[in-house]
Amino acid sequence: MAVGYAVWAVAPDIIGQQVPWEGNWPYYSTALVAASALVALLVPRRYAAVFLGAVVGQILTKLILLSPDQRFFLTSMRLLGGANKRISNP
Repeated sequence: MAVGYAVWAVAPDIIGQQVPWEGNWPYYSTALVAASALVALLVPRRYAAVFLGAVVGQILTKLILLSPDQRFFLTSMRLLGGANKRISNP
């Protein structure tokens, strides 16, 4: 979980944006892959735990670091995206 949190926590210092995916392209995807690979090397044969830790860490980070308005916006976009898929595929 700490790795998922770290990707978000250091983003403002590295890319100058509060939300990691708003920076230049390689930061977010590279940070996630590198952080997960590091944890996978430190904890061999627990790949599901690495994935779950990264996901839970990012979810907790969104709850901690983002303002309520930002959290509402992200949740709304996810719900609308899912509703749109359900409506367009009867």
